[in-house]
Formats: sequence, structure tokens, C-alpha cells
Amino acid sequence: MLPQEIIVTIANNLSTKDRITCTSVCRSWKDPFQRALWKHIEMKTRERLWMICYEASQQGNKYHSNGHCTHDFCISFHESIDNEDFYTLLKVFPSLRSLKIVADLSPTITLKREPGNIFWKALTVLDIVPPRYNDETDIKEFANLLSFTPNVKRLTILQSPQGGVECTWNDLEVIHDCLPLLNHLEIYTNLSDFESKDAADFTQIKPTRVTSLIIHSYDQCIFWVYYFACKYPKVHTIKCSLLGDLAEGEETDSVCAKLKNLSSPFQHLKTLETNTNLTEIYKNDVFYTLLDQNGVKLKDVTCILGWGNDTFIYSRMRDLFDVTLTSILSKIRGSVERLSINCPTILKLDSLLLSISLCTTLVDLQLCVKSETVLLEHIIRCFPSLKRLAIRSHSGLSILNNSKKMAHNSLETLELSMVTISQDVLRTSSQNMTNLKRMVLEDVTIEGHLSKENGEFCIDMSSTRFDYLKLKDVHFHYYYHLRSCFCINFSSVLQSDYQEQRESEKRRFMFSRQYFESRKLEMKNKPNPDRQHNSCQGHLGNDMWRDDLSRGYATLRCKGVETLNIHGCAAHNIFPE
Repeated sequence: MLPQEIIVTIANNLSTKDRITCTSVCRSWKDPFQRALWKHIEMKTRERLWMICYEASQQGNKYHSNGHCTHDFCISFHESIDNEDFYTLLKVFPSLRSLKIVADLSPTITLKREPGNIFWKALTVLDIVPPRYNDETDIKEFANLLSFTPNVKRLTILQSPQGGVECTWNDLEVIHDCLPLLNHLEIYTNLSDFESKDAADFTQIKPTRVTSLIIHSYDQCIFWVYYFACKYPKVHTIKCSLLGDLAEGEETDSVCAKLKNLSSPFQHLKTLETNTNLTEIYKNDVFYTLLDQNGVKLKDVTCILGWGNDTFIYSRMRDLFDVTLTSILSKIRGSVERLSINCPTILKLDSLLLSISLCTTLVDLQLCVKSETVLLEHIIRCFPSLKRLAIRSHSGLSILNNSKKMAHNSLETLELSMVTISQDVLRTSSQNMTNLKRMVLEDVTIEGHLSKENGEFCIDMSSTRFDYLKLKDVHFHYYYHLRSCFCINFSSVLQSDYQEQRESEKRRFMFSRQYFESRKLEMKNKPNPDRQHNSCQGHLGNDMWRDDLSRGYATLRCKGVETLNIHGCAAHNIFPE
């Protein structure tokens, strides 16, 4: 008989259908699988709620017996819930840990918790969607609901399906009064504009224990920054959009002066993610300047630049972008360890890398850029202390290497996505990245040559022993001038059994040669031959392709792989004209 701990683990990781089936396997399985069925409940219709509330009104009902097992509860229909139904949910599901409410609650829930009333003591995660009945609706109407969830530590305020709902700083004050233990706040509704007189009282507001703050969008940025500085003195993570007028007007200057007079604002801030339009990046610089003037030492910085017109950016904003980015990076150069830049507009990579090279403490770099080519050796030379490099392309980026040698480097992790790379670059990387242990290739095209002797497409990384290797949707594409029709068969093998696997593939290649020749004749006069795409699922050392009539094969040669994750790879056939 399996131990109960293992049975519970199995139950928690199966689908609802499989759990129902397993409840009848044996008596020892019934209870853990029954409890697993009750752990998550979602109500997608008003009728489902009515049914639960009706059945729960009956004594000895299954909801009274099993409702305490429910930890996650979701109400995802856009209709109202009245006091009686809400109170039934409180009684039937007393042990909730996570609650998501999309239904319209605020105008109909007039209950307010009084001393001695029941409430959700274990609830720590709450997601709510503010309703929109009229222009006067605001988030303060959720105060009645929040009075029953005083121990929530993580709150997400989602955008209303109708849109238009705004959150004021007074709304946030109400929320914090109801949720004194809150440490993570995530807001996707728009933060409304300030009146200039509002900002005068921020030094008198009660600070909170919030350490993580995620804000979708807001205008009049400097006023909100001032509010955040006063309200969240312990915050260590901020993710926000800078969309408003951060650096213009007398009011802005007045608020900046107030910020400078605060005692060490944002001193605990370590992680910052900003999202702004590329043409307004100078607003980011104002924010980073404020942080730098107050001695804030950022460790993790993400700069997301929105879409802009490529021609306009190139002709009028290129210099401003370079100067501003250089200014921003100069303010974090002595502390930042992880840097991510995401820009869908064409930039000069040389200039970008030169600016980033100011950050001498950098160990983790992620670039999501729009460009034609990038020299891997140039990045390695600019950042010799880098331990993780991730490159993602917005437009078919090719990663090249002009030399068989690379500068000394400390790179341990290489992640590539939506790029093209050659056999030669991977081989050079293996030979020169002596500390490389982890590699992730997603939606990557590997170009190179097939062996004329046996049709092998060899990815030679024989100098590397991987702790982790992930290949997802990798395409093998050999150069067109071979003029041959090969379907590539992918195998991943350890160094110890590589020769045996190689001999096996040779025999299979010779066996299929006759089929290959007949296939060439068949396809010769076909005007638009289809490309064959294969998918693979398998384990280390196994043949990954299901097609037994492969006319070629790809092998990855390495010293070893501790953990291999591979699926969705494909081979592109190129048929002769």
C-alpha cells in the first residue's frame, strides 16, 4: 500500500476527471482524492452559485462536510451576488486561502463584519475586478468585502471588463485600512489624476508594510511617485509604466523638491521595471535621477520601451535615446547586477552595448531587440564577468561569430529565442565558454552543413557538460546550395555512447538511401513541395523522431546532460528545383 503522503501528492497533480475515477480505486484512495476534488472550485454561472447555496441550506449536505477542504475559490460570472449568498459562502467555505471575484459584489454586499462575526481567517490571496455600474462607482465600494478578508497579504485589482474604472489615492487608503497585513499590491486599473492640493498631505499618511508594488499605468507620474515614496517606505520591488508628464511644469518641480526633502525614500528598493514609449524615455531618466540623488542602489533593472515609428526614431530620436540611456545606466552602474532591455524598434546594437558596458557589476543580461545581426564575441568581450546571457529577437536576428576565439568569460547560462545561429557558432561557444552549464534554445533555427558521407547534421558541443539543456521548437536548416532532399532525424547522445549511436544511424541512412533516391525523382517536378515538420518527445539517448524513413539525422555531441527538456523540434526539407 502506498503511503498517504504519496497518494495525496498524486491526487493534487491529477485532472478533475482522473481524480473522480481514482476515488473508486480502493478505500485508502477515496478520502485523499475526494479532498483534492474540493481544493479548487470555480463558479462560472449564476445558476451554479444558486445551486451551491440551495444545497448548502440543507442540513448534513456534502458542502458542510467537505467545504472546509476548499482552498481556492473563483467566481467568474458578471452578475450580482446578494448578502445571503455571500454569507452562505462564508459559512460553507471557511478555510479559503485564495479568492478571485469577477462578479459584481459591491452594490449588493451591504454586510460589514462586526466583532465576533465569522470571516476568512486563512485567506491571504485576493483578486478582484471592480464593477462599473455608473461613473460614480469606485473601489471604495469593496470595503465591505475587504472587512471579511483582514489577513490578505497579496491583492490584485484587475481591470473591469467595461474599462473606465479608476483608482484614486484615497481608494488605496481605504484598501490599506482594511488590509493591514498587505505586502504585495498589484493594480491593473488606471490610477486617476491628482489635484495639486492633494500632494500636500502625503507626509502625514500612514506608511504600510508593502514590499512589492506593480502598477499598470497612470498619468501625472511625479505625484504618484511622491505618494509611493511616502506610503511604501519598505518597498523593494516596483513595476510601473511611466506615461504621464514626469518632467514638466511648476507643480512637477514643487513635488520633486518635496521628494528630495523626504528622509531616505525608496531606500529598500532593489528591483525596478519601467515601461514607457521609446520617444519619452527621458521621463525614465528623471525617475532614475531621483533615485540616484537619494542613494538608492538598484540590483535588478528592466527597461521596456514601447512601440514607436522606426523612421522617426532613427532620424530624430536616435541621439536622444543614446544619451538618455547612457545617462540612466550611469546612475545604476555601480550596483546593478541584472539588466533587461526590451525594445521592438530598430536600434544600433553597438551603441546599445557600449552604454550597457558602463555597468561593471553586471552578471545577468537580457536583450530583446530588433536587429539583423549580433556578434556573440562582441557581447562576450564587453561583459567578461557575465554569468547569464539571454537574447530574444523581434525580427529574425542572426547570431554570428567572426573568430574561432572568444575573450575570457564567466558565462554559465546561454538562452536564445527566435534567433538564427550556425553550427560553427555553437561549436566555438562550447570551446570558449568553459563555464557553460545551462543552455536554452527556443524557436531557434540552427544552420549548417550535412555530412556528404552519411547525411549527419552535427551540433558539436563536445567541450561542454550540461547541467540543464532545453530545446523547444528548434529547427535544423542546412544551407541551400547542398541541393539535397534530407529529412533530419534528431538524436541527443552522451559522449560515452556517441560512437555506437553514430554507427546505428549510418546503417539506417544506408537502408533508406534507395527510398531517398526514389523520393527525389517523385518530387522533382512538384512545383511547391510541402515542408515536412516532425515533433519529438523522448529521453536522453533515444531516437527522437517517429519517422523511420529518415534520410539524414542531427546529433548533439556533448560531454553529458544532467537534465534534458526537448519537444516540438522540426526539420526543414529543401527540395531540388
